[in-house]
Amino acid sequence: MLRRCSAFPEADVLQSLEAGDLKGKKIGSTWRITKAALDQFLAS
Repeated sequence: MLRRCSAFPEADVLQSLEAGDLKGKKIGSTWRITKAALDQFLAS
């Protein structure tokens, strides 16, 4: 999903995930983000 939203620098997205500002689930070394979580993050 995030690769389709490449308007954001990867470092900024990872920082938001690690801070808990963007909700996601880390599976191995890959983050999974639902569309709903991304929409909520973008709306804030």
